[in-house]
Amino acid sequence: MRAKQTTFYDEAAPMAGPSFGGGIRFRALWRFAFDWIVGRMELQRQRRTLAALTSGELEDIGLTPAQARREASKPFWET
Repeated sequence: MRAKQTTFYDEAAPMAGPSFGGGIRFRALWRFAFDWIVGRMELQRQRRTLAALTSGELEDIGLTPAQARREASKPFWET
């Protein structure tokens, strides 16, 4: 007779992969991290676009080249 092998995850759980207890909190944390990263990538894309604008285009949106450079030079984690 073979003994049942124990696993470190809950086989009845609907999510794939290991459950580290508090699965909903774990998934919420990953969702928050994913959303934060996607948001920062979008912000960097906008800053690159801003840096590529001409002086005339910046004037149309009410910014000076110095303001655009300052915004475009911010690190991705800074809002």
